[in-house]
Amino acid sequence: MLLRTCWYNDHETKARKEETLDVLRFIGRMVQHIFPKGFQRIRYYGLQATKTYKKWDEVIKEGLKNFGKVVQGVYEVVSSKDYRERYMESSGKDPLACSYCGREMKVWRIWHPVYGVIYDEEKNIRQGKYEKYSKPRDGGGSTVRESSGILQISMFPLPI
Repeated sequence: MLLRTCWYNDHETKARKEETLDVLRFIGRMVQHIFPKGFQRIRYYGLQATKTYKKWDEVIKEGLKNFGKVVQGVYEVVSSKDYRERYMESSGKDPLACSYCGREMKVWRIWHPVYGVIYDEEKNIRQGKYEKYSKPRDGGGSTVRESSGILQISMFPLPI
């Protein structure tokens, strides 16, 4: 077995360390530092540059200390409320209450002028997301019917 002795500067102790390794382990450690073909590495740019960092280190640390003193106690953590609760709190109106009958509405589709349809319940139904729940009920409540492969859910009870 071939052995290779190499040295490196340890980042923690700042001391030079020597190691004796077999050739394959040595090559394995060295290959980790080879970049893929065409990979561009930028070193020492901006505040990460050693010269610049040493120059601005104390200024940055002092600024962060002062910033922490100014900001302390200014902000508060807002409890996690959903859209409906936040809207009701700000406007006094329930966004999911029907303006005609006052009953609760369900979100069917959300459309945005730039992004288009964001949420589409009809698409979920067509993809069969609710097939295990689509057993027809007889009597009160909403009736679920199948016709031509499309699942239809009515808002009002229909005769069977």
